[in-house]
Amino acid sequence: MASTKNTQEITLSDDRQILQSYGTTVAAFIPGRGYLQTDTKFSRTTSRHITQWIGELLPYATTVPHAELISLTDPITSRQ
Repeated sequence: MASTKNTQEITLSDDRQILQSYGTTVAAFIPGRGYLQTDTKFSRTTSRHITQWIGELLPYATTVPHAELISLTDPITSRQ
């Protein structure tokens, strides 16, 4: 999924990939660990963003506390 008006994909220098929906980190791909998704329920649209981004590997994604995902991008903020 490419970044859109409501989503942003961030790739960090260590190859971690972060998905933000409406400016909130909601999913990530960590090399050697796999896909992570938030345990916090947001809107149906944000759930769809996560599903589209992770794709067919969604059944294998690990659900983690939202704070863990937020810590991946602190203090990074998106600029639009």
